Amino acid sequence: MHEHRVRAVLPVYLPLEPDLWAEAQRLVHEITTFEGLLIPGIDQWGDHTLAITAVDVDPSDKESFGPLDLPEETVEQYLLSPRIQWVLDCAVTAKFEVSEPFTLKRSDGGDEILPPDQAADLVAQIITDGVTHFLPQLAVVSNLAGPGALDLGAGHVSDGRFQRTAEEAIPSFSSCRRLMAEKGWPMIRELPFSTAWCWTCDGDYLNGLGETPVGRAFNAFTRLFESVAGESSESLFWALLGLEAVYSDGSSGVTHQVTSRIQLLLGEHAGLKKAFSHVYKVRSAFIHGGMSFPGKYFYYDGLPEYERYSEKVNDATELAGAMLVATLQELIARGWHSVSFPISLSGDQKPPSRA
Repeated sequence: MHEHRVRAVLPVYLPLEPDLWAEAQRLVHEITTFEGLLIPGIDQWGDHTLAITAVDVDPSDKESFGPLDLPEETVEQYLLSPRIQWVLDCAVTAKFEVSEPFTLKRSDGGDEILPPDQAADLVAQIITDGVTHFLPQLAVVSNLAGPGALDLGAGHVSDGRFQRTAEEAIPSFSSCRRLMAEKGWPMIRELPFSTAWCWTCDGDYLNGLGETPVGRAFNAFTRLFESVAGESSESLFWALLGLEAVYSDGSSGVTHQVTSRIQLLLGEHAGLKKAFSHVYKVRSAFIHGGMSFPGKYFYYDGLPEYERYSEKVNDATELAGAMLVATLQELIARGWHSVSFPISLSGDQKPPSRA
């Protein structure tokens, strides 16, 4: 029996909006006390345990990072952000057994035989990689439970032999709450982290290819975490893809299908059809080359023309993103992994007239 220990540390930043700080604290508490939290994918090799501790840190006090026993360069990196509030210290212990050689396929089609000791090393690396991928997955599910409340930075993973850096997954969903406050729709909830995590795992969404409409909507949601490094126009495409996966049956009448069906699930909203038509006009202008947009290395972002472009795209992206977040939250709250919109037919028949 082999035992493999992995340690991961994940910085947690306070959101920019002070009214979300209490929500961030709630999520951190629920993550660290949730006994059912395990790492997807590595259980195929054997049993594992996961313990997460939240360590309070002060970006103005280097000594507050002392209990974490982190490399000097990691601490220096964390000290650069005045918003860092906690570091999640994750300890993973995995036990697995390898008694037979592994047969691997080489790129040339031939077989490579790994003796048991080398096979065990390979399994250990796979487990470490699984922990590395788990950290941004934690950010995704946290922002389904409390959109925009938790900013998780780039995590650092070590197993005593190898070092890994987990991908940063910083969300931009605080606009969903702002939109709800301004328009009163869609409804953004504060869900228990355990509920969101169990729903995600039950649907096998974290490591799935989107085999179902809800799975595709979930995968589209994860793409919204790339908006920090990418264009908001890309986020607009992903948000609409997720919505169409849930609400539309085909390519014709998509706008009508989405605007009518989303109100069946999330409740009626008087101005939705007009606002959503604008969203599709923005996307259509992009796709068909009818809208001006900056190049990848565009620099003069203070131009009035850029401000108008940015406002138009951001408004459309915020609405589509908020609708996708609210849709997934509603499905989680109901415990649904599919949704259908049947068409019913009914009528009245008059009694036959007497001759």
